[in-house]
Amino acid sequence: ASPNPFTHQLNLQTTAQIKNLHIYNTTGQLIHSATNVSGSGLDMNTAQWQNGVYFVVVELEDGQVLREKVVKM
Repeated sequence: ASPNPFTHQLNLQTTAQIKNLHIYNTTGQLIHSATNVSGSGLDMNTAQWQNGVYFVVVELEDGQVLREKVVKM
């Protein structure tokens, strides 16, 4: 995920196709979800998100699950 920290835009790039994407805040609340994503990249407008820490969980088509902590400022 880049940039990290981010302000109004979060970009995700992977080496494999993204199957599902889930983003949670620090209390475990699901903030954003996308299923059946086509492609290996995703750009998200995060202008409406509150500043803070978020956890990105990406499930790839090949079965890998990637997790990353990102910060919105």
